[in-house]
Amino acid sequence: MMQKIGYQGVYGAYSSIASLNYFGENNDFIGYDDFKTMADDLQRGKIDYGVFPVENSTTGQIYRTLDILKYEKDLFAIGETIVEVNHNLIALPNTTVDDLKFVYSHPEALSQCPEFFKKHPHITPVSYEDTAKSVVYIKELNNKENGAIASSLAGKTHNMNILSTSIQDMSGNKTRFLIFKKVLDKSYYFTDTVQNSEKLSCYFETKHETGALSKILEIFSKQNYNLLSLHSRSTKKNSFEYGFFVDVNINGIDVESLKNLLYKLEDNLLYFNLLGIYNEFKNF
Repeated sequence: MMQKIGYQGVYGAYSSIASLNYFGENNDFIGYDDFKTMADDLQRGKIDYGVFPVENSTTGQIYRTLDILKYEKDLFAIGETIVEVNHNLIALPNTTVDDLKFVYSHPEALSQCPEFFKKHPHITPVSYEDTAKSVVYIKELNNKENGAIASSLAGKTHNMNILSTSIQDMSGNKTRFLIFKKVLDKSYYFTDTVQNSEKLSCYFETKHETGALSKILEIFSKQNYNLLSLHSRSTKKNSFEYGFFVDVNINGIDVESLKNLLYKLEDNLLYFNLLGIYNEFKNF
């Protein structure tokens, strides 16, 4: 049965590659202009799954998605996939690097290629809404002064010239994606799913009192949970108030222990959202 899979961007975007990697080709893939619309459609049941980038190995957490997901109580991550990010310099056919004056791409992609622009000072980086869409844009402009940074799939899809491959500063640059679906009753996942899963992701906001975060971390520690990551983020409710994204290793944890942990967390927090329970991606 074909599933409706949502991702941000157009075919050739790294999110589309993540979608294909996780679900395979025999599905209905739907590109979105922004993550909020995709999350809303997932809530409404217009799509079955949404593929959201949450972390990059070079630039860190991707808060433009996490800030949306942290307050979506009915959306739940059931899987993880990782895409190797190889940024390619793409241009019109019969174009050289010396012809270029402007290179378009998503700001995050541009930020991962500073050495390229340092070596080519005649080229000005220009922010654009999406990596793959930047390829479509320069093709429409039809001017050899314009190039784009995107995946090789985006370049090949639009019959463009790939002038240079892997121009990002760091090799091994990867983006981590979580696969979300709408789940009204998350207790369904407190069965065999927990015992067969390896990671838990959550977001919480502590009480406004001395030692509040330490108290929460102590709850994890006393029950022998290994925190894989902890990142603070402004709640945007009041100035200088912060919430926390946490990834936890739950490999080998039994259902009752995990329930006990979550009960204790919720009792000691102003806000708690269990974002997902899933297996760590390994086949990379």
